[in-house]
Parts: sequence; C-alpha cells; structure tokens
Amino acid sequence: MKHRKPLIIHTGALFAALALAPAASAATTASGSQAVTGTPAAQLAATFPSAYSFGTLTVGGSGNTSTEQIVNVKSNASWGIKIASDQAAGKMREWNGSAYVASGNILANALQWALTSTGGTPVGSPSYAALSSTSTSLVTSQSRTADAGVDVGTTFKQLVSYADEQSLAGSNTYRVLVTYDAAQGF
Repeated sequence: MKHRKPLIIHTGALFAALALAPAASAATTASGSQAVTGTPAAQLAATFPSAYSFGTLTVGGSGNTSTEQIVNVKSNASWGIKIASDQAAGKMREWNGSAYVASGNILANALQWALTSTGGTPVGSPSYAALSSTSTSLVTSQSRTADAGVDVGTTFKQLVSYADEQSLAGSNTYRVLVTYDAAQGF
C-alpha cells in the first residue's frame, strides 16, 4: 500500500502559495470606435411671390413695369427655375374674380418678363421676353445654396394699346397666372 499523506501536504502547499500570490489587476478604462455614415437626400425648397397688381395700366410704348418679384431657392444640388403662363400667348384676359370671362376682352400685348437679379446682384441690361404657356428657363445650372438660399428676381412689363378695352364689366380686371417651377437639374 502506498502512502498518501505527502500528496495531501503538496496540495495544501499549492493552495497556500496561491493564497499568498499578489492579486491580478482589473482594467479601469476601455475605448472603442464605430463608423457613422450617411448621404444627404436631394432637397430643394422654394418660396414664391404672392399675387401682384399693376393697379391702373397706362397706355403707351414704355409700358407698365412691376416691382421686382422674388423667388427664393434653397437647394443642395444644381438647380434652376422655369417660368410659364396659363395663357398660350401670355396675354392678360378679362377675369371676373373667379374665372376668365368666356367672351371677355384680351390685352393686345403679352405680359413680358425679365430676369432682373440673381443672389442680390442686378442684371445689367434686363432682356424682356413675352410670357407664354411654354416653360422658359429663368435661370439654369445654379450651384447649391447656403441655408439662406438664393433670391432670383423677375420684373414684369405690360404694354397697353389704345385698342385695349379699359372699361370692363363690374369689378372685372385683366389677369394672367404666372407659374414658376424650381427644380434640381434645370
């Protein structure tokens, strides 16, 4: 038979050595990182001028000129603006307050428009063109904007002839609807 007592002593000595060994140090800080990515969506916002009235139109070759009408565009990509009319020939028609008068009067000359400023910088010699129902570029290929956007100014001119009827029924007036289309990629 073998003697086992020395084995018990050795096991006890091993436990005593482990109990007296210095403790392992625990971590007190840690760090890590993560990648965060994203791509902005194409975005365009625009504000358009409210209704404008010339008031009393005067006859003459120099025409009646509006105040500058401002469209403000905010865009994170290249953009432009197109302009058009609800009337094929761009001529103001007799309006009764809710609809065009079917057999009403129509001014002899189309309403004219011109780009008069971009980003607050006046256009040196604005070039007037007749408004029509065909969309025409007001500005094209404009760079992305800052958060305040870019103001684009348009001025209208209406030539009035002696042949134009000045005395309309009731409170009727002459009217044409101008549409601005601001979009990326123009």
